[in-house]
Amino acid sequence: MRISRHIGVLTTLALCAGFAGQASAMIVYYKQQHYRWRNDDGDESTATWRAGVDTPVSGVSRDKNLRVRFCIAAYDGNKGDYLDMRTGLKYSTSSSGPWTDVPVSGALHPFVIVASTNFAGQSHTTDQLSGTGTFTGTGRMLEAPDSLTDPSTLVVGEYLNNEVCFRPTAKARGGTTYYLTSFGNSDDVEARLTMAAGEAEEPPAIVNSITITGKVGIAFDSGPIYATGSEPITYTANGLPAGLSMDGARSIIGIPEEGGTFSVDVVAANAYGADTNTVEMVIAAPETDMVIDNWGPLPPGASRQALGKWTVSTESTGCWSDNSVFGVQSSVSELSYSIFVWRYNMPENAHYDVYAWWTHAPLRSDRVPYGVTHADGTSTVLANQSDTNMAGRWVWLGKFRFETGENSGQVQCQAKYGQASADAVRFVRSDGYADSDGDGMDDSWEMTYFGSLDHPDGDPGDNPDGDGMTNLEEAQAGTNPNDPNSQLEITGAVVPNGTEFTLEWTSAAGKTYSIQRKINLSDPAWLVRDSGIAATAPTNTYVDTVTSDTAFYRILVEP
Repeated sequence: MRISRHIGVLTTLALCAGFAGQASAMIVYYKQQHYRWRNDDGDESTATWRAGVDTPVSGVSRDKNLRVRFCIAAYDGNKGDYLDMRTGLKYSTSSSGPWTDVPVSGALHPFVIVASTNFAGQSHTTDQLSGTGTFTGTGRMLEAPDSLTDPSTLVVGEYLNNEVCFRPTAKARGGTTYYLTSFGNSDDVEARLTMAAGEAEEPPAIVNSITITGKVGIAFDSGPIYATGSEPITYTANGLPAGLSMDGARSIIGIPEEGGTFSVDVVAANAYGADTNTVEMVIAAPETDMVIDNWGPLPPGASRQALGKWTVSTESTGCWSDNSVFGVQSSVSELSYSIFVWRYNMPENAHYDVYAWWTHAPLRSDRVPYGVTHADGTSTVLANQSDTNMAGRWVWLGKFRFETGENSGQVQCQAKYGQASADAVRFVRSDGYADSDGDGMDDSWEMTYFGSLDHPDGDPGDNPDGDGMTNLEEAQAGTNPNDPNSQLEITGAVVPNGTEFTLEWTSAAGKTYSIQRKINLSDPAWLVRDSGIAATAPTNTYVDTVTSDTAFYRILVEP
């Protein structure tokens, strides 16, 4: 037994040592030690050199191929150096980058890798550019279309040679110095060339299509516009819808403010000519009815966040989609209660009706705060989630004014007074009627009761019949502003027994009502007792259960 224990210890030590050795051998870094410029006038061994080792070249023209050879060594390096030996060619106008890959086709970059008639692509190289350590013949001759080397098997203390054939394009600026490299490490020796003076004098030609569809209120980005031709090239766009503009470079960006179909001229121009691409840009109207669920895919411009402790409900019924979550009073994240937040980038400056959907379960609170953040602040409404009749349907929280902007519309469900269900919220644009004079009143309502849109008694704040309701309130209620007996008012309040309370009010055909209650007028928020009550004109009644000595009610007209 004693011997067995000793063997076990020795085996463990051996395994640890082996693991350490393997880990050390795998950490291999690569460095570009040297470069040398070459003409494309011979094969791997006979092509002539254009300059000495690590010597820049100048006066480079665009009419012929050019080759560059790199000496790449493997070593134990610093974290952040290049680890992958699958290399091609990168360029920059600065020795410190940023670096861009040289492509194997096209004319959108200053350089393009091309095929050579003087060597076979991917053939191995010989030791013509010496480095530190032992040469290995795993380097490659690179040309289009396969311009990347295979992953190397270099180990520390070895080096190889790679050589790439490429050609400057019309994008290469006259007199400009460029740096080329395999990796872009901070301590690489980059190859340097300077173009001959003068430009290619090639006019631009737009070569790609751009995104031409969007939606009002949703961030738009066309993606870059690309054109061949001599630099510098400027890009413009004419006929854009309001809210969109060029980003100062080559993309159309912004947040569309108007919908419709627009004929947009995209123009690329330089000193030698211009090219115009006319596109049909379609900007869809904004969403007028937006639902944000508690889970699943989010619509554009929407987000959500669960703060505190929220759990998928297994007891609830009547979910908006596949599930709902419930929150409880919690100390998570320094919160005394859990909060579920829905956010929406409102697409228009407009009034929206806000609704909430929740599910019922035995422990739901009878006063769950919903906080709606809008252009004028934050309004809080209490929801009775213990009432089965209120669950599994859309409950109106109110009409609010919103302005465009990131997260400009927000709804919070708070588990402040007990368990709360967070299922879904809904924003419905409520300015669906015609209001050409912008006074908040439907044009058809104004014409019916005043005969014009500029009647002297027809301003929103006027009260021509003296019944205490302004014209705006009468328009919202659907009542006659010229009849003092036509108004939204509570006409009866009866307590037939100790707990039941019957409320009666005047109603107008086609309207929908919401009833809210406070036990004390000083309470910070109204409790929604019922929502979506259809009018039974000329009078509606509602029976509520009240256990307190006092209660205060208000009737609201829903959209």
